[in-house]
Amino acid sequence: MKKNRMYNTFHETLSMSLPSISSILELCVIKNGIVNLEDIKNYTNLGSNYIKVMPRYAQACGLITLKKYGATSFGDTVFNLDPNLRKPATLWLMHYHMSAPHGPGPNFWNCVVSNCFSIGNEINTADIINSIGGSLIGPNGKELGIRAKRDCASAILRTYAKSDGFGALGILREDVSKYSVLQPDPPPIGALAYALADYWDGVFGDRTDVSLNEITSSNSFISLFFIGQGILANMLSDMQRKGFVQVRRVAPPYTIVKLWTNKESLLERIYE
Repeated sequence: MKKNRMYNTFHETLSMSLPSISSILELCVIKNGIVNLEDIKNYTNLGSNYIKVMPRYAQACGLITLKKYGATSFGDTVFNLDPNLRKPATLWLMHYHMSAPHGPGPNFWNCVVSNCFSIGNEINTADIINSIGGSLIGPNGKELGIRAKRDCASAILRTYAKSDGFGALGILREDVSKYSVLQPDPPPIGALAYALADYWDGVFGDRTDVSLNEITSSNSFISLFFIGQGILANMLSDMQRKGFVQVRRVAPPYTIVKLWTNKESLLERIYE
């Protein structure tokens, strides 16, 4: 699996701020990708630390490109239809990009979401530190120390608990000294279809069909959306009616056939 992703300590202890990312995305779109840190300093109200860190969050969420500050196709769509980053489809897809096994989010983010964010769990910073373990690798190829792991744990927990982060998704609730993992409402069908197309490109490549087990097994696609197999079955039926996929359930192994030509063709439907 080819991985092109944000580095693990990108956050510098800061959690994500939706208003900050919204202002950065607007600037990237208006200036057509010709943006640098000096532009962000001059044209936004962000503080010095946010100027460095929030563009990295925007990149890890799939809104702007990793190699330069230009809006992605997803970022362009979001800017046109949800510039304040408030719609569930936008938040779910930002979360998805942060958490996908192939990036662009950091490796530890996928590790934590896959291994710690199980519905009904009560988790704390120590649980996150234990989970990320060896996934926190620095530029020198060595595992980072306990302080860096604690900073990563703090950044991801606060991002999902805060209202200006992913709090509106209803995945985490902050309690005294711990966080509870909740059952969130599922994403809109169009958003799930686009995420599946991106996941398909990153994990399955050129294959035209996959077995249902390949997206429903532990730590696979549906775990990123906290969807049980029963809910997924209903959502796949809806996706089939809308022409996103064909589901073959005549005899095991059940398979899913993709009906899209490229994931960009699904962008205009993510808010369905």
